[in-house]
Amino acid sequence: MSFGRYREWLREQDGWSRGEGLPAGYVPQTLFWLYVDGAPAGMGKIRHELNESSRLVGGNIGYGIRPTERRKGYNKMNLYLGLIEAKKIGLDKVMLDCDVENLGSSKTMEALGGKLERTEIDPYDGILTSVYWINVDESLEKYKDEYVNSIDKSYKNSTYEMIKRK
Repeated sequence: MSFGRYREWLREQDGWSRGEGLPAGYVPQTLFWLYVDGAPAGMGKIRHELNESSRLVGGNIGYGIRPTERRKGYNKMNLYLGLIEAKKIGLDKVMLDCDVENLGSSKTMEALGGKLERTEIDPYDGILTSVYWINVDESLEKYKDEYVNSIDKSYKNSTYEMIKRK
């Protein structure tokens, strides 16, 4: 993606967070970013609500870590940040999903209190998918000592700097 297209995409995402210019079948969503040592390490998104499609698969929170930053524990931090964002928009519980073969993502969800609800074939891509639910307040409270002190709160809006662990 060119830098110009990337900037256009970011503006589009900003509008989507306010419900502006949403394509048919989309719901408002907010992006958040995880920075480590000043560089983007990951991003996530929160769907503010679930429609028929995202209630089946997709859920409220999606997240990812840059390949060079994987297997360093950042995805758990990224999911915790997603839960903070979910709380800000008033969600009490959130749905997430992943390919059953994505053990890293399953472990991340379970590590932050995710409860497996069901496993079924995703009707859109035919992949066996695990669907989890997380109680936002319970997870934020239970894991705050592990994650809150790693967040530099000086960043505005939905961008976070994670202080590199020693």
